[in-house]
Amino acid sequence: MKNLLNVLFVKDIEISKQFYTNILRQQINFDFGTNISFKSGIAIWQIRDNHIIPSRLGLDKTHDKSVNRFELCFETEDIDKVFNDLKNNNVKFIHEITEEIWGQRTIRFFDPDNHLIEVGESIDKFVLRFYKQGLTVQQVSERTHVPISDVEVIICSELQILPADTVDLPNILELQKDCYISEAKLVDDFSIPPLTQDLISIKQDFDSSIFLKGTIKGQIIASVRAYEDKSTCYIGRLIVHQDCQNKGIGQKLMSAIEDIFPNSERFELFTGDKSLKNLYLYKKLGYKEFKQERLSDKVNLVFLEKQNKK
Repeated sequence: MKNLLNVLFVKDIEISKQFYTNILRQQINFDFGTNISFKSGIAIWQIRDNHIIPSRLGLDKTHDKSVNRFELCFETEDIDKVFNDLKNNNVKFIHEITEEIWGQRTIRFFDPDNHLIEVGESIDKFVLRFYKQGLTVQQVSERTHVPISDVEVIICSELQILPADTVDLPNILELQKDCYISEAKLVDDFSIPPLTQDLISIKQDFDSSIFLKGTIKGQIIASVRAYEDKSTCYIGRLIVHQDCQNKGIGQKLMSAIEDIFPNSERFELFTGDKSLKNLYLYKKLGYKEFKQERLSDKVNLVFLEKQNKK
């Protein structure tokens, strides 16, 4: 465990906020409204009357300036183990493992000198727990009060890039269709191959190509595939779940798939001429346009290549 921050219970969050920021010159790290943490390692909290602390200690004691006004906070990656260790050492709990309104699981108890101690699971832990339950990034943010940008960083930091198996193909196909809906809208054509591909077809691709999957906590959120022919590596269907886009995941998958073909003399891929994000990414990775082809009346494909410098 590590000491996370020291929390001071306050009666009026706005008055205390002005005091700590204007008088003591404390810089705010996170402002969650009734809970504000500072970069110095302390936090102020206007506790709700119906919270578990006043419900167990009594509202009078919680508001009494002479007692229980200070809480030492620790975080852990395994709160169940900590709870069992404390229980085995006969620690008297104010409350056992409880899920706070923002979703974090916590326990509270007194030290031998009657100081109030909190142990809670880390932000990463409970954010990922809700994401793994199937909530979207926005829903996780709303549930936990953690800003969307921070939720995205936490989720994407858990990325693993692995070879895909045949059992992954249904999930990859579903993700592929979800991702290419936006491409279809750009050209007003929902008959593009990525949307019409079926399971039999993707299994045929799997037999002749190498598929990679990007996973977070076991959930497939990205994929790419490639095969080699006559010293050229042909890369296709780079897809990233919409909640995880613009976080460098596509770039990581491209690097991983290129590394699998170290002996290829060149890499080649294509994308729609209206897929500006894809074109930006590929050009950023060193790919250059060398031709265009008409797929249909509405779709024009841009072909890009890159020489292998390895």
